[in-house]
Amino acid sequence: MKKQNIVWACLASLLLSCNSEPVDKITGVYVRESSSGHKNINTEKVVGMVHFRDSIFVIKKKAGYQVDNSKWRKNDYDDAGWQALSFYNGKRRTIFCAFDNTDKTLVPNDPSMGVAIYLDLDKGLLSFDKDRQFVWKKVK
Repeated sequence: MKKQNIVWACLASLLLSCNSEPVDKITGVYVRESSSGHKNINTEKVVGMVHFRDSIFVIKKKAGYQVDNSKWRKNDYDDAGWQALSFYNGKRRTIFCAFDNTDKTLVPNDPSMGVAIYLDLDKGLLSFDKDRQFVWKKVK
């Protein structure tokens, strides 16, 4: 009986160690926000601020990950609230990726879909370049 328990414990340990993808640290919503002054085209006076929110959604799928992107805008000088920028949303299409544990990147299954997505799993950061000039912060 003792040998059987040891065998089961070894099997469970082996199965857990083989799953090296930290799915909970990869999946979620990553956000990057920016703001700028909005000028009246006739007077060149700043009438208020425009806030942009760029959201990237990373979802676990059967064979890898699905990465989606949406952009939003909110003006502080009107009551419209957050509005989807559908004309921008076409820039980054849905990408299906595999996780590369050696350099912590999401690599597109189809190379024509773009470059690898760099992750900092400890800090919850996502970037499309190694230098991390533009960074999205994980919020969920």
